[in-house]
Amino acid sequence: MEQDRARELLMAHMDGEITDEEHRELEAAMTASPELRRELARWEDLGRQLAGFRLKDPADEVLEAIERSVMAQTGLHVGWFFVGGAALLLFGFAVVSVLLNPHLSLFFRASAAGLLLGLALLFAVKVKERLLERQHDPYRHVIR
Repeated sequence: MEQDRARELLMAHMDGEITDEEHRELEAAMTASPELRRELARWEDLGRQLAGFRLKDPADEVLEAIERSVMAQTGLHVGWFFVGGAALLLFGFAVVSVLLNPHLSLFFRASAAGLLLGLALLFAVKVKERLLERQHDPYRHVIR
């Protein structure tokens, strides 16, 4: 049996995803190769060691401090503002390039201008709406 196939069967065995036929194939390969049997023993030993480790949940105070942090409260909004603004600027640059290209039809250039103005208006309205909503949000000081 090829080494790659034997190791593939070994990993399938470790993951509990091996069929009976593949198990018989792996047993035959381990009978022929004591090194493969030692490798299986090492993997099983490592699995037992790792089973003893558990991730510790952070304390409630740590989670609350993260929620109250300035970065957590504003980072997402500022990030979306910059992403949206940059996308709008890039799109605006592309549209202005189209508008200034005299080889394109007037209809195409007017459509591009309308699209740019519409997106800019939608972006501005959404930013204004979020700012007003933030000022008048009755639940902004509620700790969840």
